[in-house]
Amino acid sequence: MLPSFCRDSIVIVRPGSKTVRGTTVADWSSPSRKTVRGCSVQPDATSTDMASDRDAQATESCTVYLPPDTDVQAGDRVEWDGDVWEIDGRARTWRSPTGRVTHRVMRMRVYQG
Repeated sequence: MLPSFCRDSIVIVRPGSKTVRGTTVADWSSPSRKTVRGCSVQPDATSTDMASDRDAQATESCTVYLPPDTDVQAGDRVEWDGDVWEIDGRARTWRSPTGRVTHRVMRMRVYQG
C-alpha cells in the first residue's frame, strides 16, 4: 500500500485489437479506460529538440508510483493532467523488504510541438 500522500489519479487507456492482413494489431478506435486512484505522479525530466528543421518538440517524462495490483501493460496509454501519455518501457513491481510499501512503478512521457 502506498502512503496516504499518494493522491493522484490516472486513467489507463488500453486498445482493443483487430486483425489486419492476418496480423493482430492494436485498435485505438474504441479503447477501454480504467481510473486508478492512490497514485503519485512525479516530474522526471523535460527536454526540447531544436535540431530538426521543423518546429521545436518538447518531451516531458514522469515517474508514476501505482498501487501494487494495478493492471498496466506496455502499449497502454495514460490520461493525466489533460494530456495522453505514452508508457516508456513497462511497469515493474517494487517489493518492499518489510511489505509495507510494495507498489508498481513506471515511466511515462508526452510530446508537444
